[in-house]
Amino acid sequence: ASAAPCAKCSKPFLPGKPVAKALGKSFHKECLVCKDCSKSLVGVGFVDGGGLPQCGECAEKADASAAPTVTCKSCKNEITGAFVKAFGFSFHVYCMKCAVCTKPLNNDGFYDDITDKILHLNCLADLK
Repeated sequence: ASAAPCAKCSKPFLPGKPVAKALGKSFHKECLVCKDCSKSLVGVGFVDGGGLPQCGECAEKADASAAPTVTCKSCKNEITGAFVKAFGFSFHVYCMKCAVCTKPLNNDGFYDDITDKILHLNCLADLK
């Protein structure tokens, strides 16, 4: 039985040439590269990128782009960076304000499901 070919290029291994092992597969030394950026992974750490080796930098980028998008309940725009979770929703820090007086909500706000707005308790009367 002949040895399995290179997991990247599918070519056979030549006798006496080094074989790199990764993820339970065999690679020519020059074929052991990141599946995304093609940087050599010989002698460096890597992760399993769906069955093929992937450098840590590309893995981090893939994880970041796969992260679910968080949308602000108030302005409906995507949130990147710091945000506030309140009333079961996410808000930009600067969008966490009363719908009536537009002042920031500290610990004195609530969500009115009838109007779908966040308010200070004392501003509720002004809304109705």
